[in-house]
Amino acid sequence: MGSFEKKERNLLYTFLAFAVLYILIIPINKVIPGLYVLKDIPDVILAVLALTAVADLRGQLLFITYILCAMAGLALDLPVQNAFLIGLALFLLAHVGYIVVFSRDFKWQRKRVWLIVLLVLYAAGMAVIMLPFLGGMLFPVYAYMAILITMVVMAALRQPSSRSVLCGALLFLVSDSALAVNKFLIPLPYADYIVTITYYGAQFLILFGFLREKYRQSA
Repeated sequence: MGSFEKKERNLLYTFLAFAVLYILIIPINKVIPGLYVLKDIPDVILAVLALTAVADLRGQLLFITYILCAMAGLALDLPVQNAFLIGLALFLLAHVGYIVVFSRDFKWQRKRVWLIVLLVLYAAGMAVIMLPFLGGMLFPVYAYMAILITMVVMAALRQPSSRSVLCGALLFLVSDSALAVNKFLIPLPYADYIVTITYYGAQFLILFGFLREKYRQSA
């Protein structure tokens, strides 16, 4: 991060500080009412950074996307009926936002076909495995899986390609997969840690990739 402006570095460090803070308080998150709100502060910080540091429409779209993610994370923890469904819908919209951002740099790349095939096979396998356990959530979950995989594919087909952005998208897939397995299939040990750490890593890497691209282009 040495080439970044001071305000950009400060916001990234602030994001990391709040992310680590929330990870440390996970054991007491459900004990103290309202503490779960801290989980969404890192997304808000990245939203501000995207709006102020990423040029043109990409920055504005990333801002909206990170805010949607913050709202989705908050919805998942609200003590209300259909909280999971509301959070799922908001995260779906967030991934649509990522798809729109990534599509602005879309370029077909034959060398990435193998990755696209693996992603499609993975999604199909998860769909088959989860089918008996979804019940009334089948359509929402399948729709979300389709949008999520599309988001990762679009990240893979950006040009110039960014390993950080792609790794962030893949971490999002890991995070959501762990969440789905834990909720619908079997309880995962340390599920909250797995989901949270991979989620924060995904959000960080996606924006970090855009910032690195900005400085590579200006060099």
